[in-house]
Amino acid sequence: MELNERQLALYRYMTEKMQKTPFISKFILMIDLDNYYHRSEELNAMVNSTAYRTLRKDIETINKSTAQYVILPHKEKGKLIGYKLATKNEQIAEQAERLQRQAIRLWIKARELHKKAMNNGQIRMTGNGEKEIRSTVR
Repeated sequence: MELNERQLALYRYMTEKMQKTPFISKFILMIDLDNYYHRSEELNAMVNSTAYRTLRKDIETINKSTAQYVILPHKEKGKLIGYKLATKNEQIAEQAERLQRQAIRLWIKARELHKKAMNNGQIRMTGNGEKEIRSTVR
């Protein structure tokens, strides 16, 4: 998978900065790479900003690519405060396990909602394998 200019700049920045610090805060990332992740009109809405969503997608793309290092979230007390490069294979394995547990929880929730909808008669299967959705709320 090829990385675009913005993703390459992020990757180079992370590998350069990680020589000096254990992690980089998302605020510092946004300031230092302002020409790629510009937040002029978004004020301090870090989590929901367009720039931050782009940053998260770029990190996902870098991690899916053939890049040497994997970028991991750095959390303190369960809150994401920045990013770091994985220094050990165990860190990558732990992140993969966390993502698998999260996927299983989401799958269970989706299955429960589907069962509930089927029990209430809100979804019925039609003859050709399609779903017909009826609303019972009036």
